[in-house]
Order: sequence, then structure tokens, then C-alpha cells
Amino acid sequence: RIERSGELDLTSNPVHSILSGPVGVGSAGWPSRARGVEPRTPTGLEVTPLLELEERNGFTILDFEGDRMEARLMRCPEGYVSPARLDLELASRLELG
Repeated sequence: RIERSGELDLTSNPVHSILSGPVGVGSAGWPSRARGVEPRTPTGLEVTPLLELEERNGFTILDFEGDRMEARLMRCPEGYVSPARLDLELASRLELG
């Protein structure tokens, strides 16, 4: 939940956001790791996070129905998961994040 962006006060009507990052990282690793920094909220934003920031391969499923929306964040198993190995059967066993 984003409550402030710079001088803009959003506390009376916060922005609810899901930031899921890039589709994949390949063998080079996460861009922040290559720069020698940890994932963190950008300066100038005040947020109330629902989950801790994490860099891990996975995907997001969004279900829209009438006046509601459900988001499911799926994590890939620990370690590298080859795209050739990430099939529907394996994806159905991934833990919810």
C-alpha cells in the first residue's frame, strides 16, 4: 500500500500495488545483486508492505470476477528452475507467496 510519494499524501486513498518484477533473470542473477545492493523500497515512497521484498523466480496469477480481483504470487522452488523444467505440472505444485 503506497501512502506517500514525495510530496503527494495518499493516506486518505492509498494506492494498492503489486510489483512483480521482470519475467526472468537467466544465468546473470538479479540486477540488484549485480549492482551489490539489496531489494528495497525506493526513496520518496512511504509504504505499508503486505510481504517482505524478495528476489525469487516465480509468476503472478490475477483472477478478475465482477467487482473483485484476486492475486496469487507463485514462487519457484529454491534454486534455479530451468524454463524447460517449468511445466504446468511443476507450476501447480509451487507454494503460494
